[in-house]
Amino acid sequence: MEAKDLDQVIEAYIKGIVAKKQQLSFTQFWNDNLQLIVDNTTGDQWDVVDRMWRAHLGDAAKKLDVTMVNDKQDIDFVRVLKFLEQQNQKSQNSKQQSNSSASPSNETVFSSSGASKNNSHMLTPEARSEFDRTYNAMKKEDKWEIRDGVYVEDIMYNFGTRATHEHPAHSFILNLSDPCWEQEFDEESLVAIRSYGNYSLPTLHSHVQELFDTYDNQPKDDVLDFLIEKTNELGPYNPRTNEDLYKLQNVIQQFVGYYLDDVFDNVKSWTEEDFVTHIWGPFDRFFHSSKIITTRNKTCLATSQRVSGERRVTGLSMVSDKKASIRPDLVLVQNGLEYGCSEIGINLSPVPDRKEIVESSLLSPRTMKDMLHSAIAKTKNDAETARKLKIVCFNQTGLTMSLSVMDSPGGYICRIVESEKYEVPRHSDLVVSQLFPILQLVLQAKMIVDDSLSVIKSYQLAKRTPKLNFENTSPKLILPPCLTTPILPAPRKRNQANQNSPAPSPKKLFTGNSKASSSS
Repeated sequence: MEAKDLDQVIEAYIKGIVAKKQQLSFTQFWNDNLQLIVDNTTGDQWDVVDRMWRAHLGDAAKKLDVTMVNDKQDIDFVRVLKFLEQQNQKSQNSKQQSNSSASPSNETVFSSSGASKNNSHMLTPEARSEFDRTYNAMKKEDKWEIRDGVYVEDIMYNFGTRATHEHPAHSFILNLSDPCWEQEFDEESLVAIRSYGNYSLPTLHSHVQELFDTYDNQPKDDVLDFLIEKTNELGPYNPRTNEDLYKLQNVIQQFVGYYLDDVFDNVKSWTEEDFVTHIWGPFDRFFHSSKIITTRNKTCLATSQRVSGERRVTGLSMVSDKKASIRPDLVLVQNGLEYGCSEIGINLSPVPDRKEIVESSLLSPRTMKDMLHSAIAKTKNDAETARKLKIVCFNQTGLTMSLSVMDSPGGYICRIVESEKYEVPRHSDLVVSQLFPILQLVLQAKMIVDDSLSVIKSYQLAKRTPKLNFENTSPKLILPPCLTTPILPAPRKRNQANQNSPAPSPKKLFTGNSKASSSS
């Protein structure tokens, strides 16, 4: 709805309240005009919906010289969610009755990709119910007991029930860098979780470490000339027998060229594609020697399997459409299995923007778990094999990068450990101290991926005797999938006919008997 039309509708509502000699309050406005609010609130605006609509009503009241009751009552989000569920159900029923799937529905629908890329959205009642069902299905003997009678799953569930918005805890993902867990676990428990199993980054091969050590005697002056000289002295390396050293020398030479040409002087004007081209893309080649395909902005197969893999012919309705899936900025894939991903941003400020926070703290962890879930399924959920698998993720924003590593060391939990954050230097005198740790981290990530590839390969090569399903009594690891959470919808676009039609009457909007065709 156009702003002027919206103002007119709100003013008409206020005049109606005055005519009835009632007091004007925001709570009553909210309850009377839920259809109007839903139709004129975008997905991002739901985070500030209270403040936004209080301002709308307050401005209109001030214009009409009407005094508002100063009520501080919290708005009823549960009612909003139930309202949206009803509209979503109407939409689904309408689609099932229609002979043409090409005609768009006029009702509000949910996003079904599992997690929004732009925010942590409020949990719907159905998502909460699914979270409860997942937890209640867990067997006590299979949970991760870190101390006598203390189970990680129980503590995460208690946190998740108090959370009102999406959080990795709802998918039983425990990111040890998340400060929330310092309030939920005591220090002894956190130490036990951090140190359990194989949690460390791998040690670089000695010949790779020796290459980095070559630069240890960096002078205080003429650093760029020093880098050029040392890099030219390396090798030459045979790409067949020393592929890591060969590629490492080439990447260092590429960055030396950047400093010669002052490429980073214009970094503030770079797009996301520029960051990929100049910085993050060249690192892809380290994975190619492991026969890993590096794809960018392609659908994550594992997430697609989660959100669309259960579609089937039921005899009760049409087969639903394939749902949209996440498209990470990088996926590391081999033979249909995904072993890593990345999300990239362009923020150069030391203060993280919302995109960076959401992608690194919510979106990527869920993507990683989907990948781990698929890899475990490839081993037929063999517990001993599954506990050895790991998934990596590069969190790359502006010139900074950190590495996240996910495994499942115990129970139903997926644990994430993160590296420190490093920054690509804009000046050559910081190459050894800042760029080299990033290169080392990429090579360590490659070693983790290589280990997971080896685990899968070893399982596939193992000799087995055919058995029936119920005869296979080897321990199984059945991780719960990520919680697929519908999100509040963005407004629909009005068609041309609606754009030319007058605003609906306040009577229709405020009695709840209209579909509010004026706005979407």
